[in-house]
Amino acid sequence: GAITTLVYDAVENNSLDTFDANISQMAIEKIQLINQEKNPVMKKALLNSACSLVDTAVTRAEQLRTQAAVNYAKKAVASLSPLCDAQTIRAFNQRLGAVSK
Repeated sequence: GAITTLVYDAVENNSLDTFDANISQMAIEKIQLINQEKNPVMKKALLNSACSLVDTAVTRAEQLRTQAAVNYAKKAVASLSPLCDAQTIRAFNQRLGAVSK
């Protein structure tokens, strides 16, 4: 599954940037699936999954405090923005803003 791939890539490439890029890309791909999905229950499940991945990307940026991690997290938050409530997006951006200072 996806987690196995993430762990394998991180170990094989020995790169945190690769890991962070994969998390961001997974979130973006979930968001793209939301736009294609017709079933409202599936849309909600995909949105929850995407939000969790974006939260993971933001948490990694907070922990690592590297510009690459912050950039990947910002990209994931931006892609989620049109689908999520403003309060959630604002919270993600505030967390990232605290890292960038």
